[in-house]
Amino acid sequence: MVFVTAGYAGLPGGKESSDSGSGASLSCDGTGPSGKNYKGGKFKEFVPLYQAAAKKYKLGPDGPDMLASVHEVETGFRGTAKGNNSNVGALGPMQFMPPTWRSYGVDANKDGKKDVHDPEDAIFGAANYLKASGAPNWQKAVLAYNHAGWYVNKVINGSKKFKIEECK
Repeated sequence: MVFVTAGYAGLPGGKESSDSGSGASLSCDGTGPSGKNYKGGKFKEFVPLYQAAAKKYKLGPDGPDMLASVHEVETGFRGTAKGNNSNVGALGPMQFMPPTWRSYGVDANKDGKKDVHDPEDAIFGAANYLKASGAPNWQKAVLAYNHAGWYVNKVINGSKKFKIEECK
């Protein structure tokens, strides 16, 4: 049984969250307004993956930003560490539950296996799942990813600091 938390942004009775960071966007090299590397520079190594996955799955111009925000909320841009497992059994850098991974996981790097712990496979798997869940209707797609209103707010509002589509 799935329980949905009511009252998130964009739906009747919902409220906009103020949890969107500083409002300043990041540059394509992963630095913020102060010139410091965002999240210790981890973000910038994933930018090409967010762009390619969003393009492949036709997530629209906000797709790369949404993938980055999911990645940040789920694991703070962690990459391949096998220890990226949650206390409820979600796995890898994008935190897939095993049944969801079996349905939507992909072998993006063409190494012959769908590896939930591989950032490339996981980011493309997330794009695949978000598209199947209704993206670019982000309320619907993100709610499918995690059935909590606070999560939907955090991901959607957090995506506003990224401007990945502008990166070449």
